[in-house]
Amino acid sequence: MHAFAIGLLVLAAGFGAMACLNARSRTEGDGGSAAPILQIQRGGPDDLLDDPPAAPTPPTKPATQLKTCAARDGAAGKAEWERARKQRPFHVQAIGLSAPLADGCRTLIVFEPPPGTTVDRLIALAPAVLRTYWVLQHPVGFDGWVRDIVFTIPPLGEDAGAELIASLHLELFGTTYGADILDTSKRVIRRPIEYDLKIGPSELAQWLLDENPTVSAIAGGSLADVATLLGGRQSGVFVTGDSALVIWALPRNHQKIAKAEAREFAVASDLIVGALSSGSSLLIVARGRQMSFDELAPLRFETLAMLASTSSAELAQSYERMNIFAGRFDLHRDWAPILLSPELVDTEYGSLLNVTDQILKSWSNAGQTHYIRFDYPVPHKWPFQTAVPKQLRASTLTYNWNTKSAGAAVALAEDGREVFWLRRTGALNVTYLPEQENATKRTDDVDPANASAVSLAELAYDGFAASHDPYLTRVVQYNALYQIFRHFRAPAGATETQATHPLAAIATRLQPAAAALLTKLTDAPPPVLEAAVTKAIHDLASDLQRHHLANASPRLRAFVAAFPSLEQKVLGRLKAHLGVSLRAKYMNELKSVQDAVTSLSDHDRESLTFALASGRPPLRGSARVAALHGDILEQREVIQGLIDVSEVMRSYQSAFTPTPDAWVHTPSVVVSWNEGGMTGSSGGHNLDSALARIGKSANLAPAGRDGLIKVNRLALAGVRLDASGIATGPTIAPRPLTTALGIVQAKGAVLPASKQHALGWRPLTADVGRTKPAGHIGIARQTGGYRVAIGGAGDNYETSTMSDVVELIERHPVSEGRAVQLELDGFTPDEARGFVKSVELRSRAKISGVLEADKELAGLRLDFSKATVFEPRVSELRGGVARIGMAVEVPVRGQPSVWMRIKLFVRGLTPEALARVVEDVKAAVLRVVQRAAGGQAAASDVATDLRTELGVLLGGDGKVEIRIRKEATDIIILQAPKRAPRTPGSNGRSDRVPA
Repeated sequence: MHAFAIGLLVLAAGFGAMACLNARSRTEGDGGSAAPILQIQRGGPDDLLDDPPAAPTPPTKPATQLKTCAARDGAAGKAEWERARKQRPFHVQAIGLSAPLADGCRTLIVFEPPPGTTVDRLIALAPAVLRTYWVLQHPVGFDGWVRDIVFTIPPLGEDAGAELIASLHLELFGTTYGADILDTSKRVIRRPIEYDLKIGPSELAQWLLDENPTVSAIAGGSLADVATLLGGRQSGVFVTGDSALVIWALPRNHQKIAKAEAREFAVASDLIVGALSSGSSLLIVARGRQMSFDELAPLRFETLAMLASTSSAELAQSYERMNIFAGRFDLHRDWAPILLSPELVDTEYGSLLNVTDQILKSWSNAGQTHYIRFDYPVPHKWPFQTAVPKQLRASTLTYNWNTKSAGAAVALAEDGREVFWLRRTGALNVTYLPEQENATKRTDDVDPANASAVSLAELAYDGFAASHDPYLTRVVQYNALYQIFRHFRAPAGATETQATHPLAAIATRLQPAAAALLTKLTDAPPPVLEAAVTKAIHDLASDLQRHHLANASPRLRAFVAAFPSLEQKVLGRLKAHLGVSLRAKYMNELKSVQDAVTSLSDHDRESLTFALASGRPPLRGSARVAALHGDILEQREVIQGLIDVSEVMRSYQSAFTPTPDAWVHTPSVVVSWNEGGMTGSSGGHNLDSALARIGKSANLAPAGRDGLIKVNRLALAGVRLDASGIATGPTIAPRPLTTALGIVQAKGAVLPASKQHALGWRPLTADVGRTKPAGHIGIARQTGGYRVAIGGAGDNYETSTMSDVVELIERHPVSEGRAVQLELDGFTPDEARGFVKSVELRSRAKISGVLEADKELAGLRLDFSKATVFEPRVSELRGGVARIGMAVEVPVRGQPSVWMRIKLFVRGLTPEALARVVEDVKAAVLRVVQRAAGGQAAASDVATDLRTELGVLLGGDGKVEIRIRKEATDIIILQAPKRAPRTPGSNGRSDRVPA
């Protein structure tokens, strides 16, 4: 069979002047039982191989010109963006729309577009609408930022506006499913919906394995159950019948995830609660969305894709307070380099970890720790009324979010299926490490003897998890996916080297400063060392004075403030006292370090330089180097007197350049200050992909080479997760699904809770589609959008725009591997043709279908005994493509003739093969018209016969499009399923694919 595309057009009206150019051979007479024998005639329309002219239509009004928005609208748009960013000061990825401005124009904001988005690509979606724009930058952190695209758009009709939003969603997110708009004119209001869920492994097993609920794919298709999903290797997003659970099914042996599927999952759900796995499939389980996008935004595809593909067993984020160059750079503020794993640099997740790190320290210190550009809402209640360092009487404290017991997995002893669950969804675990040698040891293990630190950490964990904070919750979601992907779908990992270590970026940029410091330390004469000691004593005296004043009574503080000279006298006495007690000690220690550095070999000096730059002990070198590194850190306040710390910070910042075309830039440094006499601190996130280990109280043992715990199904009800790891205890009966998930109303939870902008495509529960045969898709225009009914499967949807309809057909399994009939109701011919073209461009499989807009025309009976079939014509196009055209004229008494135009496109044919194709098509068309010449035949019947005949000729590979046009009416038959291209070979011919 020949693989080529055919276009067959039947037009009535408008071709009187193009009647047959040659005499027509036709059997005379009105009757006779035998059909006349038709012959091929030369001639035909001159424009046969061109697109046919449109039929004449009544005069219409000129197209409405889009309004040109005034300069003041642009200024108002920028002001609208500033207001929106004040409401959302950190991260949001969405499309925002303002209320109409004074003259009807609006501000449309694309917040933080996904990586790879360009302004030009967005403008190309609607050049006349998106022609006025600004790329505006909003600071996040000391030198980080996010960028948004702010358009001023003219007034649009409801349909045009919805189509624009749908096109933007499709470009940005790969789907219009659940498309939503942020109303930038409204305040962000968070409702009292449960963020902090505690779902046990027994409950997951009960709901999904024991009850084995029926699920349906969001993108449509036949119903399935959880057991079927676990037994196969399919990929897709599914919902339970009550919409309470959303399940993302993925094969275990693939690391890549589909953009549209990831977006569907993120939109349809809000909180990940666990996962199930078999040997072949992974099911990620989440609660059906209860919260609006403003309350808890959908997870981002770019972050999910990174988590699914990273080979890193750990992801790190921390403020490197113990680096030799970190510390005071002006009178009151400290700075520190920010450590981020390479995967997290210039990403939403990396920036998010910085935000939540600041939440941990600021809230743990009862608001007494402050950060530059950290305008985060103050909680209703601090976790502690007294800062943690003061409660622990710690001079130095490390604060950590950690994942040691955040998630766990066990295998069922009966069948080996695995269950993953989270300790809770509201926050990660908290660790406080008082007075630890942070410069030489990083760990989340707290000395059990320090019961106060452990107790406070658990209290903080409860407080943070119950705070209903969307960013803390979002970090838990991303971390859960990181652990799930690493455990169940771990990619082949690359070995981490010194160059790829997260510290490499810091060390590389600070090595020149470290080398210069060692040189200065080696060469410094006694007066320079003396000046450094004097500065350190002055700074220490100032800190002590502030500390004592901060802890003094309000009356004493007010008294000191009223007499500045008294404060200066106190400071002078403190300096004098410290000078007497500390000057000789500091000088002796500094001179000892100077002598040790001077005596280093070149190799040891290089090792020490890297250690100082990275803020970690030497990776190689002698024990002497490691000891010297520790001595230098012990004397950091004195040694920093040899350098200009603020200049080191500026130089370090300037060495960081944003990722090209980035829309998110993570800050390189953090700047903070304490009040109330707070001491130094450090910490961050230790995101370990390893799952929780067996806790001290658990009566369990690992089984198998992977160390995974195996648990009998009946014993699973006693398994839980606490701070020490996986634990066992009394059996807990599973709760009802909706109670455990905190669902106020299970029905309709698939869509965002805020439905004031019901855009995109949405599944319905109606069963209209079951009344249609398999392979049939009905699309009907309705108020505010369209209704789509999928025959056979019974899937039904509502959509907002034609773009949504096109995507839905593209994504639905009905488009794979079968001929599909398309029935359109309420469309104009132009809309129908545009829709067909969109489907053809984007569908994975081609579609055959019928649009019937005028039944009278479709049933028009023509006398094909008087038809003329004209000789084919051929023209050569670029790229080895040839176009073949044929025409058939059928006269209609008292009206212009009906013309059928046939177009074929073939590629890669030799001249001999092309000639054979022309003869085959000519014979096929002649057979169809000859059969119709036996009497009166309906136009639609002949069109169907032509489609069938040519379909047999093409083997289903081609396209048959028939249009019967009479003013505003069309009959369209689209193409049959497109087969995969054959490879050249056995038949000795070049393969043809649709042009």
